[in-house]
Amino acid sequence: MVERKKSKKQSAKPKREPNTSQLFNKVNTVSESTKALSREIKGMAKIFKDNQKVLVSMSDMMQSLNLAMSQMQKQAKQMDIIEEDTQRLFAGLNQVKVHEQFISKLNKQTEEFDKKIAKINENQKTGPKTNEIIKSIAESKASIQNNSKMIMKIANRVDEVKEKMDKVPTKTEGNLTSQIEELRENIKSITNRTGDIGKDMSNLKNEIGGIVSNPKISSLIGDGMKTFKSEIEEKISNISNMIDRSDQIASEFHRKTDKVMQEIQGVKGVTNKASDDSSKEVMAILKLNEYQSSIRMQAESKYGDIKDVEKMASQTTELINLFDKLSIETDDKIPLPHEVRKWAVGKIFDCADKWELRFSEVFNILVDNLGRELLKESIRIPQVRDIFGIRAVDEIRNELGIS
Repeated sequence: MVERKKSKKQSAKPKREPNTSQLFNKVNTVSESTKALSREIKGMAKIFKDNQKVLVSMSDMMQSLNLAMSQMQKQAKQMDIIEEDTQRLFAGLNQVKVHEQFISKLNKQTEEFDKKIAKINENQKTGPKTNEIIKSIAESKASIQNNSKMIMKIANRVDEVKEKMDKVPTKTEGNLTSQIEELRENIKSITNRTGDIGKDMSNLKNEIGGIVSNPKISSLIGDGMKTFKSEIEEKISNISNMIDRSDQIASEFHRKTDKVMQEIQGVKGVTNKASDDSSKEVMAILKLNEYQSSIRMQAESKYGDIKDVEKMASQTTELINLFDKLSIETDDKIPLPHEVRKWAVGKIFDCADKWELRFSEVFNILVDNLGRELLKESIRIPQVRDIFGIRAVDEIRNELGIS
């Protein structure tokens, strides 16, 4: 213990006084380091100012970039609007083409009507006038009535002559000749008339033949009565010929009248058919416009479900069936334009994308309503790929057999 205390005492040294020069050097060193530090701080401050300027310029660039992005979004919307307008324009062009076909058909039918009307006018000019024919028929009817009355009188007169000849067989030839001459004059008065008097003339001929064949009268008259008989027969044959000609004229008139009536009925039938076809075509165009308006209104809705897709598909099917029915009724093919069917299927897929519906459900609805063949012709593979992906394209190819 004593040795340790001694060692401690020996180790203890007296404190030294600080050296002034060393202190001065240290102070100088600190001041220099302080100056260097201040210079570095100033440099850093300058750098911070530059960085601040850079940040301000970057903020301006960000703002301009945001403006550019908003403008690009507006342009994208405008492009969508332009695309829809282009589709509407194509649909309108297709409608114009359909209208042009309808107008050409109407022009052809109008030309046919003009030809038939001109033909009817020619037939009316070349044929006999109806009023004159009716007047001649009325005159013939009156003449027939008058001739019938005259024939009745002649028949009565012949009966009287016969009775007188039976009662007075010894009557002179002069008296009998005068009565026959009077009868001859009466027959001459009706030879210039026409009518249906064949039976009466034949009766008159038989009566005269009976008179001539009577042995009492033939013994009195002789050859003169035979000559008179031949003249009477000649006149009767002339009257019969005139009656035959009248019958021929009447039959010709009826034939031409029937022909004109048939042509008028034909023109009427063609006109009714053309007006019916035109009204059906106009109805089809109105239905097409109504269908497109309905599809556009449903496609502009932000919210929808699978029932809305079913409604759109059923409307498309009804329109296709309507055009097929009109094609059958008008004997002319008026199918729904292929572009309209593509447009309808495309709109349905766009709505399915907007309403976030499953592709398989939408595809099954289209297959059930439109059929595989029609859907195969109307579907657009690039559109399905962009909206639903490659799996949807594979499903379409497997279901529809598209290579």
